[in-house]
Amino acid sequence: MIYIMNRSTDPFFNMALEEYLLTAEKYQRDIFLLWQNDRTIVVGRHQNTLEEINSEYVKENSIRVVRRLSGGGAVYHDGGNLNFTFIKRNVNRQDINFNDFAQPVIAALAKFGLPVDFSGRNDLTVGGKKFSGNAQYYTSKGLLHHGTLLFDSDFGVLGKCLNVKEHKYISKGVKSVQSRVVNIKQYLSEEYSLEDLKEQLIATVFDRSQQKVTRVELDADDRKAVENLVVNRYHTWDWNYGESPRYNFRQEKILPGGTVAAYLDIVDGRIVHCTIHGDFFTFADIGEVARALVGVRHEEKAIREVLAEMQAEKYFYQIGLDDLTACFVE
Repeated sequence: MIYIMNRSTDPFFNMALEEYLLTAEKYQRDIFLLWQNDRTIVVGRHQNTLEEINSEYVKENSIRVVRRLSGGGAVYHDGGNLNFTFIKRNVNRQDINFNDFAQPVIAALAKFGLPVDFSGRNDLTVGGKKFSGNAQYYTSKGLLHHGTLLFDSDFGVLGKCLNVKEHKYISKGVKSVQSRVVNIKQYLSEEYSLEDLKEQLIATVFDRSQQKVTRVELDADDRKAVENLVVNRYHTWDWNYGESPRYNFRQEKILPGGTVAAYLDIVDGRIVHCTIHGDFFTFADIGEVARALVGVRHEEKAIREVLAEMQAEKYFYQIGLDDLTACFVE
């Protein structure tokens, strides 16, 4: 087994690192990895990103958003959360068991006197409250299993950035199931820190491993390969938003010039159909505005650029560019 020493807190790098370690020929051994992200929302592979996040809060507070390879629900990461990853080779799909990967974590926390239960299909709980969610991704190269450990996370931010107005989106994406969550720090003696938890997890995994464990630092070639994945996948709009399942967006705004209701159909993150309704007054055919938005990314910047270029505000009475743009995005 290889233990990868990763000190990055960049979520785009860390997501890319997992994929690189899973697929790189030089690392075709079992791998264990601990890592942390700065304030980030990580959405599941099959989710509609916009349906999971509070876009306005995320933007105002510079919270990053990234999609992972595995399924499951959206989660919030910050400096009070610790993530662990197991990559296991030569796994038969029918033998995959979430509980197998949870056992080292349960054993490590038992060293701190914390009684942990494996709950449902992929959660770890204490006192009936969730502190760890787990997810998996399987390929011919092996199985990637990763999970979160809420140690001292900011639940105030968590609650706000994952609080989305559900009525705006209708999609086939896999919606997150909200759970009662808890930080495990409140169950531990004050002498225990997040660093103590890291060291205990490493020690437990090493003790339980039936293989020789080697600590490995990433070299320059590794980092270059990971950065290429960041540029080409994990830091792109196409991956983090465009990969969302097909969905419909509905929004109504009461503006000085009247009520505007926008209805959008979105495929691969782009508008494929747009209609605009309301009790506003116009100076020209607003169908031209709707048609101009077809093919445009469903994001504020792209929509605003199209509307500004065609001077769309001139089609409406007392409705400016800012208000008009806001009708098509959260």
